[in-house]
This record gives sequence, structure tokens and C-alpha cells, in this order.
Amino acid sequence: MEKNIVLSTAYLPPVDFFKSTGGFSLCLIDPTELYKKQSYRNRTYIYSPNGIQPLIIPILRPYNITIQDVKIDYKMEWQRNHWRAIQTAYNNSPFFEFYQDYFAPFFHQKTPFLYDFNFELIQLCHKLLRNDVTTYISTKPSESFEIKNNEILHPKKSSVYRYKPYNQVFNDKFGFIPNLSILDLLFNVGPDSYSYIMSNFYTNE
Repeated sequence: MEKNIVLSTAYLPPVDFFKSTGGFSLCLIDPTELYKKQSYRNRTYIYSPNGIQPLIIPILRPYNITIQDVKIDYKMEWQRNHWRAIQTAYNNSPFFEFYQDYFAPFFHQKTPFLYDFNFELIQLCHKLLRNDVTTYISTKPSESFEIKNNEILHPKKSSVYRYKPYNQVFNDKFGFIPNLSILDLLFNVGPDSYSYIMSNFYTNE
């Protein structure tokens, strides 16, 4: 029997997001939930020369509307700033050159809605991870979907997973920082990223 899961959308999600999809056949990215501030829905965290750096997508009219209706604000040059920050953080990582051309177009095209922008990125990340889960959009998930508490994946909550350290660009300055954007894992670990994700284990501590 197929196992399916429901998660909230996220901008270049943390490693926990992809760990959560392990073992599932379909992953529904919920388009009907209300937008919530200070969540992964429009932010991600990378490992910069100064430590953890948030990258936040500015949005329009963020209150009391469903996530599928949230529009991205392009008045500010956030795309250029985000891509420059990513280049600064990961230009010296082992697999940045291998993956950069997959991600660069997202920082030039202007997708109107946050949900659509995130969904395309999530699909790309699953593809690069070679994860067999299929990302899915539906306003009416069937009973076969396991309802996941979306707020488990929240920047203010500690990860429920333990991860073995891998080499990061600025390890010598700040040590290992787990559960950053999936970009950190892909750029540093490369094709072995999904094996790394699935080799680490769940803990309730």
C-alpha cells in the first residue's frame, strides 16, 4: 500500500523537509493552508562566511489568505541579493559548479505566486536528490495521505532528527551546522546527499 504525506510549502526547504518525505510515494504540498509569518514558507537558511544567514522572500498582503494566493513582491531586488549570497556562501563548495545552473534561473525569472515558485524548486530538489517521491498539488487529499503537523518544520523549533557532520565550507570558523537549506547539503555532499539524509535516524529527544 502506498504511503503519502502532507507538508506545508517552503523556500529551498531545510534537510528535515526531505527527511520527512523518505519512504513516502506522494508528497502533497498543501496549497490551502493560511500563510504564517516567520516560517519556512518564504525563508531559508544558508551557511555564510558570518555563520547562519536567513534569506527571506518579500511578499504582498500576507495576512488571512491561503498560501496559494500569496504574491511575491518584486519591488526589491531580493533575487539578485539571494543569488549573490548563495554564491558567496558556496562558490568554494565541492559541487557548486555542478548544480548552480539548475538553480540560477529561479533568481532571474519572476514567478508571481510564492506557492508556485516554491513548488518548482521543491520538484527540482527532489529530482537532484534522486528521491522517488512525487510532489503533488490537490485541495482535497484522499484518506491515504498521512496528515503531517506542518509546524514540526519550523525555524524556531529544534530538529527531531540527528545528522552526522559533513564538511561545510566554513567548518573551521563555526563548526558543523545541521538542518540548513537543502542547498547546503547538495553543494557540499553532491550526488550522495539523499543517501546521507536517509542514513541518519529519527529521535524524540
